Amino acid sequence: MPTQVPDQIEACEGDVHQGLSSTGWLWHLTIPAHKLLENIELLFAIGPIHNLRLSNVRAHVAGLAACRQLRWVDKLDLASNNLTADDAVVLATSPHLSRLRAFDIHSNPIGERGAAAILDAGFTRLRLLNMSFARLGAEGVAHVATSHLIPGLETLALVSDEAPGDAIAPILAKARALGELRLSYNDIGDDGAIAIAEATHLDKLHLLALTGCLIDDAGVAALAAAPHLTNVTWLDLDSNVFTPVGARALAASTTIPNTCRLGVAKNRRLTTGVRNALKKRFRKI
Repeated sequence: MPTQVPDQIEACEGDVHQGLSSTGWLWHLTIPAHKLLENIELLFAIGPIHNLRLSNVRAHVAGLAACRQLRWVDKLDLASNNLTADDAVVLATSPHLSRLRAFDIHSNPIGERGAAAILDAGFTRLRLLNMSFARLGAEGVAHVATSHLIPGLETLALVSDEAPGDAIAPILAKARALGELRLSYNDIGDDGAIAIAEATHLDKLHLLALTGCLIDDAGVAALAAAPHLTNVTWLDLDSNVFTPVGARALAASTTIPNTCRLGVAKNRRLTTGVRNALKKRFRKI
């Protein structure tokens, strides 16, 4: 391991956390944005930083967008920085972020305009996009379906973004590689659940998070019969509105594997008997 790593990290002072790879290079770095910019040459002299999580970003967006060293970053986490649509536009037009494979911008009020800028950006290598709690609204979610990024994404998170049920099918129609889909706390209802069930090309799905989506019996029955959910290991249907009828359809599913972890703990309409049936059918609920 290079002996200079501890000294160079310590020189940044303050709220800095790092992880080292087996070769001694920096792998993960959590740091305030201003400290990164002040010590950028020093930090990247150690070696590539693959996973970068930044705090206190709001006043330093332009500086980050102009930072050429960020071309080496694979994953950029800017969650919970109170970034606006204007900030998202600046980041989306940076030539130094085009190699990103994962971009987490959740819990920032970027809205429809900011989301559109990111979705239209040249992030051609992107495999993970988290725009949860970003106030996208129906128009912003509709823009997701038009993005050239969707076919390459392996993980998509749009939690609590006001996605309506009829917005889901157009997004999934373009998706080809999704392994994780997180749509919790959107009122997608049965229409959204049926759209997922009918997207039979998504046979790589292993995580499907649909907590609090107003899904009733028809939507759950469609998911239970979906032929492409054979690889799902985590199906979260917590805090939905389906009854024991939908729960029995899950218990009788011939496609969802027994090893799947099922989230239904907060579904108040389920009886003790049907909960017991689900416990026998699935690894954990």
